[in-house]
Amino acid sequence: MRNHSKNNSSKSSFYRLIAATLTMGGVSLLMPLIASAQLTPANTQILNRATGTYEDPNNPGVPINTTSNEVTATVAEVAGLTNTPAGLLDINGGSVTTNDAVDYAFLITNVGNDPTAVYIPAPTIVGGTLGTTAGNAGALAKAGLVVTEINGIVLTTPVAVPASGLTTDAVFIAAVIAAGGPPGFNGSIPANGTIRVVVPVTVTETVAGNPVSVRLGNTGANDNSAGTQNQPDTGAEPPAVGADPATGADEVRTVNVGAGTPVNGVREAAAFTTVPLATAVNNVALATVLKTRVAYAAGTAALTDDQLTYRLDLRVENTPPAVGITPAPLLPTRITLNGVSDATTDRILISDAIPAQTTLDNTFGAATVTIGGVTWTRVYSTVATATGPLAVGQNWQTGAVPAAGVTRIGYVAVGPLPAGTTTVADATGFQFRVITTGVAALPVTIANIAQVFGQSTAGPISPTNPLVYDESGDQNPNNYEAGVPPAPITTPATSPTGVSDPANGTDPIGDTTSNNQGTGLGGENNVFTINPAGIILNGPPGVPGALGPDGTAQTDFVNKSATDVPPNVLPGSTYDPAAITFTNTVQNPATNTNQLDNVTLEPISATLAAQAVNNTAAPTPAQIQAYDLTNLANHAALPNGTIVRISFGGRTALYTLTAGSFVLTSSGANAAGTGDAVAAPIIIPTIAVGVSQLYTVIVDLPAGAVVTTGYSVPIVSYVNSNIADGTTFKTNGTVLGQDNPFNIKMDRVYTGYLNLVKASQILQGTGPAVLPADAILNGNPKTPAPGNIILYQITYSNISTPASGIGNVILNANNIVITEDGAAGTNNWATTTFNVASTAADATAGAVITFFNGATPTTTTDVNVTRYLDSIPTIAPGANGVFTFQRRVR
Repeated sequence: MRNHSKNNSSKSSFYRLIAATLTMGGVSLLMPLIASAQLTPANTQILNRATGTYEDPNNPGVPINTTSNEVTATVAEVAGLTNTPAGLLDINGGSVTTNDAVDYAFLITNVGNDPTAVYIPAPTIVGGTLGTTAGNAGALAKAGLVVTEINGIVLTTPVAVPASGLTTDAVFIAAVIAAGGPPGFNGSIPANGTIRVVVPVTVTETVAGNPVSVRLGNTGANDNSAGTQNQPDTGAEPPAVGADPATGADEVRTVNVGAGTPVNGVREAAAFTTVPLATAVNNVALATVLKTRVAYAAGTAALTDDQLTYRLDLRVENTPPAVGITPAPLLPTRITLNGVSDATTDRILISDAIPAQTTLDNTFGAATVTIGGVTWTRVYSTVATATGPLAVGQNWQTGAVPAAGVTRIGYVAVGPLPAGTTTVADATGFQFRVITTGVAALPVTIANIAQVFGQSTAGPISPTNPLVYDESGDQNPNNYEAGVPPAPITTPATSPTGVSDPANGTDPIGDTTSNNQGTGLGGENNVFTINPAGIILNGPPGVPGALGPDGTAQTDFVNKSATDVPPNVLPGSTYDPAAITFTNTVQNPATNTNQLDNVTLEPISATLAAQAVNNTAAPTPAQIQAYDLTNLANHAALPNGTIVRISFGGRTALYTLTAGSFVLTSSGANAAGTGDAVAAPIIIPTIAVGVSQLYTVIVDLPAGAVVTTGYSVPIVSYVNSNIADGTTFKTNGTVLGQDNPFNIKMDRVYTGYLNLVKASQILQGTGPAVLPADAILNGNPKTPAPGNIILYQITYSNISTPASGIGNVILNANNIVITEDGAAGTNNWATTTFNVASTAADATAGAVITFFNGATPTTTTDVNVTRYLDSIPTIAPGANGVFTFQRRVR
């Protein structure tokens, strides 16, 4: 028999709180006492608008403003119950093990606006048995189940829950008063009052990892989700005073007391807490394969002699990516070697599929490599790449590599390799070279991905002894993402072929050295583009050969944002943004054989860009949208009146968008682009082979630009081969035909790029049933009643175009701070609602929410929070996050 004595209570500071391992579906472990308050009058309008700031990492230290829409809630005229896990105490500390005495606490809260009694049932226990606790007045009731606190007052002696389960039981009331309970306690708890119930459990489970769990109540899915809290009871509604239909002996529910009846009847709630029995050490070998392109030789003008040299490396990590993992040595796994597949052919394998349109150079690379005392042997395969490296039918071979027919190359070692092993510091690592073949036309993209295979534990691969597998392109071992193992687990039969897949992404996007800094599920492709002779390249600063979202050099882009977005400007508003400056690079690539003459730079319309690239006078809407992005939300066609200045060599040409086309309006030897008697475009007379030139583009949007919107300006560089046909860029629709070669890149201006969208939803909370329209999360007006909870949601979205292609400049939103201030501007929710403790949440990585009562910092448990600051480190282009918090209507 466990004695919950006063002395035992005083020693509670020695108990170890086990919180990190609880599974509670996102429900807070502790719900503090919430003070009651005067109800908000009917017809009061509660107004809420969010504001925020963020920074462009390419322009750090300059905050950009953003403002959400406003949502309103008009208070309607108004019982409620929640039941949440409130912690777990292992009496002897340490892990939960067999025969341990463990206390499971639950906090039952009256979230109605009237006093209520509570029915407390017997708990449901898995992996243990209920302990027994000495009852009061000599009675043993609901063996072991006790109340330790009421309305925040800790009882001097825990009081046993009565056999009836009702807090209105006379013996229970007397015991609570004797134990120093709330003055005048009559079995009910006031609005926002609480009862803390403790379930003592003796652990009987013996299998490590199996759950030891307690459920108090039986509501909905019993998973601590919203559907388990403050739910309608299934009995007759509303109940009679002091009575509740016996709809379930295992429910935690309200029992009406006093005069009058709650309009929303009986409410019920359930809570669930689980902790795994102490688990054994999880030893996992953590392998990271790295791939770098170390050399490229263009060869002659032919398409069959370009050489690309790659280096592979392996790390066996000694730092775990997640809690609960102990780094282990990397052991070999079964491969087919020279036609044999048995215990003698167990190897650690690093391999790479030969990229399409290339062949392996069999004259390059070492037959054996010794690194750190470990000898690696080169292996190759001639089996089609559709057969995976470990699949049935695969055959790795040693010896001389043939000149043709090789589909895979790799290196094997017997192992084991201890944690901490690395080949990165070796002078050469594992190298191989490929030569282009079968290339019909340029540009062509060569893409591939490396793989490593091994095991953590010897023996056959099984669900309990999975394959250790990783793909190159990032820094994560075992294809983990954020410390989480991949699902499903890779097996020899399901291991990827290693053939380039565009869905893998590239390593890394925008990184021309491809040095394993990619992100995304699995590995990322190592990508290299070979350009044809006789072309011109035009791209972001330092990356003239950048590739756009469609994989061509005609859609690469640089995204930049105005920083002068006014504060408190609602979405959809317009303003006159300051001009934005871009630096671009034009290049005569080294693959060319001749200099480029009369290289002209000018802005063109999206329609003209689509005509030129698609060689048609009538491009489709989709082809035009590749250049104006009007098919994307928060992007618009470039407005007439936009001014673009292009500068090079001390001269500037000024263009104005008129009736959808750019018109050269002035030029001159100054930054303004004025002074010439006859306006002339920017022409670079000659660019030698292999030479790059930087030039500047300034985009000045007119007044009327819409906030948080993207506007695209195609910039073309071309050899003006048809001077007789004028000095503007021409397509095949003109008399003398297309100006060639040409290359287009996009300078895209954003008038801010972090969009805030505010929505609200009414939760029943302590109030009456919610109208169907109010239960929908959207921006429409709502009509909550006192006691109802308003869930506010702010979705923040980076509306700029996401990372794609190679070498483009994107707009991450850094150092985001979203401000929810209930007393700023027209907002009045600080005085008409209370903070619902521990409901403010943002699941975005690194997000930190801070709380204030006026200017004074406070905590999430303070009901008087009047301001929330949500700080988010970064949001990538195209990504979004959600900040939610809840306010109870007073």
